[in-house]
Amino acid sequence: MNILVVDDELGLRHTLTLILQAEGHTVRAANDGPDALALYAEHRAHIKLLITDMIMPTMTGAAVAATLREKDPHLPVVIMSGVADDAMASGVSGDQVMILRKPFTPDAFIRKATDAIAAVSPRVPPSRPAALRA
Repeated sequence: MNILVVDDELGLRHTLTLILQAEGHTVRAANDGPDALALYAEHRAHIKLLITDMIMPTMTGAAVAATLREKDPHLPVVIMSGVADDAMASGVSGDQVMILRKPFTPDAFIRKATDAIAAVSPRVPPSRPAALRA
């Protein structure tokens, strides 16, 4: 699955990219909101999940999510936040918006990404072996 990861912290963005690639996903990584919007415009047909930090200098993760969901209202979103009220105050809502509180472990990150992916493909439970997936 193609995933767009947005985070202004290079080290975290790189780590998240490696974790997702190890799980077999293709990752487009952006360092801020405008970069994310440009990548989405270029790869819109392929991006199936947005994972974004909430607090970034040029554009919040909530603004990125809201802008992309105007183009694709069903785009699943995972918002990473170290501040409890940020995600709740973001104005981004819906069945396919999930919050991941910082700090988190790689396992918690993969679980949240897997849950978001399952929201895209509810007919394929994430716990089923690949050989059994239809």
